[in-house]
This record gives sequence, structure tokens and C-alpha cells, in this order.
Amino acid sequence: MQTLYINSAVDKFEFRATTLEGGTVEGILRYHPFLYDKETYPERQYFGAQELSEEDDYENELEILNQARGKGDIFECFWNGRLIPYTTVSEFDWIDRFLLYGDHNQDVYATGGQVEIRREPEALYDRTTKIIPISKIDTTVSDDMIWKSYDLNVTLPGLKADTQTITISLLPGNPCSLHVNAASNQIKVENGNSAIFLVEVHDEAGNVTANPKQIVHCQITGLPFVVADCSSTGAGQLVTKPINLNIINGEPQMLEAQFSMPSQKQVEPVVTKLKVMPSSRISRIEVFCQGEDPLVLNNKEKIEWEAGGVLENLFYKLYDESGKEVPITDGEASSIKVNWTADEYWADVVQGKLPDVQVPKQVKEERFCRVSYQELSVSFCIVPCPDEPARMKVTLPQSTLKLGETLAGHIKLEFVDQYDNITKRFTPTCTKIIAVKADGLDMSNITFTWQESNSSVL
Repeated sequence: MQTLYINSAVDKFEFRATTLEGGTVEGILRYHPFLYDKETYPERQYFGAQELSEEDDYENELEILNQARGKGDIFECFWNGRLIPYTTVSEFDWIDRFLLYGDHNQDVYATGGQVEIRREPEALYDRTTKIIPISKIDTTVSDDMIWKSYDLNVTLPGLKADTQTITISLLPGNPCSLHVNAASNQIKVENGNSAIFLVEVHDEAGNVTANPKQIVHCQITGLPFVVADCSSTGAGQLVTKPINLNIINGEPQMLEAQFSMPSQKQVEPVVTKLKVMPSSRISRIEVFCQGEDPLVLNNKEKIEWEAGGVLENLFYKLYDESGKEVPITDGEASSIKVNWTADEYWADVVQGKLPDVQVPKQVKEERFCRVSYQELSVSFCIVPCPDEPARMKVTLPQSTLKLGETLAGHIKLEFVDQYDNITKRFTPTCTKIIAVKADGLDMSNITFTWQESNSSVL
């Protein structure tokens, strides 16, 4: 039976007391809130001649209760688990009245259940600190309600109802300052997206305040200004148009966003840094010719290639704004277009390869080539150049002569390739090895002259 009784305790308090004579008492106080389905706290038999009201100071209440309790002592005494009949104790002065100091995140049991609080605002109270029972604490109060509403008791002696409670609600004051994204004074946004700002209007004490005509403007260089109406709640959200900057070398760019309330001249404008970060969207396409020495084809570049030949082993790569190569998927490949062929080239483009380019046979026929991905493109021009000399071309000033006449002009000699393109391969030493033969030709009047301007011989 004794064991059952001990086990029914909800909590216990171990103590050690020392008397002035040097004696020591050690023991355990066990808290039994219920025993045999009945609350164990003793009923108050009387308060004496002085009744207590809810608003009496609790320190005085404790003193009166201790004086007027009489035989209604709160503690019964046991020795080694056995009740000592007719032995009670009203209080333990040597315990720290079980005041609960500090933070407590679990259930705490203590005789009397008292806490010390500080009352605000100080102007409404003679003493700002007070000891009250835990039972008087309103556990339903939220953080937002603290210090926003107060109860004021007004007492007029002599009236039938001499005390009346008036609730005083403290409301935020007039607009004093703007707060934008309070967590940081620098907002980041990915290029191509809209910037989102959370703005609050504060009063002088730092409370969010709602008043008429609280229109907040946001202006970012190069973008139309946007507004948010913070009149009803004191807060709002500002969303800009999508920001599209030319990100160079993957470096973020800084912008300034200015916030103001034109209708509230006393509120100072706020300037916030806006950091535009490189996005993951594709911003650059690179075309190159793969070989022992890869050749990158720059935009609007002119490339010389043998006439009638084929520019092959062309590849492309895609890069995002941070300079990182983007893997080619079916979606990206479907957006790749070239202008030099109408043949099907899907299978190659998925692998990052471009169709071969047929070079014109005549040097005068340049070919414009363009590779595009959506709105991005790279263009280049292929300029045919002569191939190796294939034969000599002779140009006469006149096609017919009478017997005994002398040719009025010069005979022009040039090397040409297989497509009749002049190769300009004649050199000054060629004049010493050129020979002309014909029946009846007078060789004494024939000379060979090197023409540096067009690498020909006359």
C-alpha cells in the first residue's frame, strides 16, 4: 500500500535543510495532486475578517492567507511513509517559496505555483514587478497581443459599482520609415526573372502601421516603376517586370532599387542593392571546326577555304550566362537551324554536329552561313580561294593576225586551277624558264616581263 502511494506521486522535490545548531534534515516532498479520485489541495475554511478581491496585491494576499489559515495547514507530515496524526505544517520558510525563475519548457510542479512578472507600461503601475499565481496567466495570449492591449481599473469610492475595467488598445502610430526585405540589405534575382520585394511601413516605435494613402513606389534604373498599396495592412509586395541584362563573362551585375512614399513626405526613401545573377538559360552558341587545331568560327568572320572543297567536321556548343556548357538535349537540338542545306540533319545535331558546307567553285562567289538557336545566332562567310595550279592560261590581245604583221599588244600568261580560278603562282624566276615556239616565229623580238600586281607574265 505504501509503495502504491509513493508511485502515485506526479513529481517530487528532494531537499536538505541545516539548522542553526548544525543539525541536518534530508527528505523528499512528493506532490499528489489527486488521491482516490479527489483533489488533495485542502479547502480554505475562512479568510478571516478581511476579504480578498482579484485585484489585491498578491504579496498581501499571501501574508493574509498565512495569518488567517488557522488549522487549515497545507502539509501533512509522514515519517518513513507513515502518517503522523494531527501533525501539519503551514509553510516551509526555508524553501524559496517555489518561485519559478528562468525558462521552463516542460511541466513543473511547485507548491503554490507562483511566478514573478514585470508589468508594462510602467506609467500605469506603482510597482512594475509582481508575484502572481500561475493560474492567473492567460495562456491564450499571442505574441502579437503583448503590450498592444491593457486593462485599466478605475475605482470611484462610494458608488454601488465602484470599480470598472476599461480596456486601452494601443495602436501603431503614423508612418515613419520603410523596411524592405528586412532579412538582408541586398536582394538577389536571376537574370530574366522578376524581382520581388516585401515592404513594410513602420511607425516611430518600429510597429507595422496601416494608414490611408500608404502607396509605396519602387524605381529601378531601366525598368518602369511599380507600386504597392500598403494602406490596409501596412505591408505589401512589389513585383517588377522581368529583368534582362547583358551578362558578360558570367559576372553578376548590380542595380539600385529606390523605394519611396510620395504622399508621406516625412518618410525617407530607402535604397536597396539588387544583385542580378547569371541565369541558367542558354545565352551563347559557339561554332567550331574540329581537327588537329580546332578552329572557332567567330560571329561575322570571313573564312578562306579551297574553291570547290567541303568545310566539314563542324560542331556547336551551347553555354549559359555563367559560362557553363549546357548539355544538348532533344529540346535544344530541335531549335538548331542552319541556312546552307535543306537536307535532314537531325541525327547529327543531337550529337552536337553540324552539316558540312559545300564551298563554291568560283573565287568570286562568297557563301554566307548562319547557325541559330532560338534568338541566338552565329554567322560567318566562306571565301573560296584558288586550288593548286592545274594548267596555264594564255590571254591574247587579238585573235587574228595577217602574215608578216606584229602583235599589237602583250600576251598574258597565268596559272589557273581546275575551276579556272587564277592561282597567282607565277614568280619572277619563271621568266627564265618560259619558252615560246612556233613555225616562222622571230624569237629575237620576244621578251618575258614579271607583273607583280597580279603575279602574271607578259
